[in-house]
Amino acid sequence: ASEFRGVVWNNELTCVGQYFHSLFFAELNEPDRRACVERDIRATMQNPGVRGAVDKLGGRCIVDFAWLAPG
Repeated sequence: ASEFRGVVWNNELTCVGQYFHSLFFAELNEPDRRACVERDIRATMQNPGVRGAVDKLGGRCIVDFAWLAPG
């Protein structure tokens, strides 16, 4: 599992970073893995429940993601 933190501003995910920055996970730097994580996070942000929660927070918030595996 890997954890990430994202910043949402005006209902748009503006950036995502590794949650625990003191550790370096080399496998996350591999282009295929990075693309998979990005795709899954973007899909999560399109979920109506997530979009609704962000909207209730005024479209500005911090979002934590736990990525367990592709999909």
